[in-house]
Amino acid sequence: MGECQGAAGGFRGGAHLGLVPGARRSRRFNLRQAGRVEHFQPQSGSSLKRPEGRAPEAGAGGILRVERIDFVRVYEGWFVVKFTLMKLSLLSILIGGVMCVPQVYGLLQPARLAAAARRFPRQVGLGAALVLLATGWFLYIVNNECLADFAAYKPYMLVGFGAVGVLSCLFVQDFLAARGLAVLLLLLAKTMVDTGRPHLGESPYVVLFQGLAYVYVVAGIWITIAPWRLRDFIQWFTRNDTIVRVGCGFRLAIGLGLVTLGLTAFRGM
Repeated sequence: MGECQGAAGGFRGGAHLGLVPGARRSRRFNLRQAGRVEHFQPQSGSSLKRPEGRAPEAGAGGILRVERIDFVRVYEGWFVVKFTLMKLSLLSILIGGVMCVPQVYGLLQPARLAAAARRFPRQVGLGAALVLLATGWFLYIVNNECLADFAAYKPYMLVGFGAVGVLSCLFVQDFLAARGLAVLLLLLAKTMVDTGRPHLGESPYVVLFQGLAYVYVVAGIWITIAPWRLRDFIQWFTRNDTIVRVGCGFRLAIGLGLVTLGLTAFRGM
């Protein structure tokens, strides 16, 4: 769950959040669409006091004017607006499960996995599927972005970014699968960071989860800049069956660790 917190002023006629670190331009949204008022209690350690005899209430139609906040931190305030996101536990289990499947296959059939991995960077069909998947994911993020500075240009941005994704499949087919994987790693890292940020203070293992996200960021940037490096990397790690099994065992341990965290430390997050 993402949170948006801040120091509230008068609620009658449309509440607003006071200036907080990292705040962007204020915008209006409907609580029925963006979230719900969770409570109206001051946060722990807050110096703010609710005015005596006045119950906070939203403006007409449940419309609140709030600040868009960059970082989910505990800001002083009277109310918390929560947004529904994927649970951290579910995301950890999904990533770990997907990571485990090819590693099990590699332990059982290292030669076949090595052969498939060597063909991967230059595969056009699979590469087009990955690029189109990444394009759709990115367009979904852009479409849901609420920065007022880009609101007027959003339709043109969606068309432009969509065209870039489709045209890349037609005219940039060299190492297309590697490029698609790179973009997916970057988008996955963003999702991991956004999902884990509200829970940074709840478990020290969230930092490890966020750290893995930044590993994906570095890998995505590295492959984007030099996609042929992925080919060299795969060739080096598939030299023989022993190296393939060692690599699969290492990645399998990471995948099982993520699944375990999702079922234990991240449970309920």
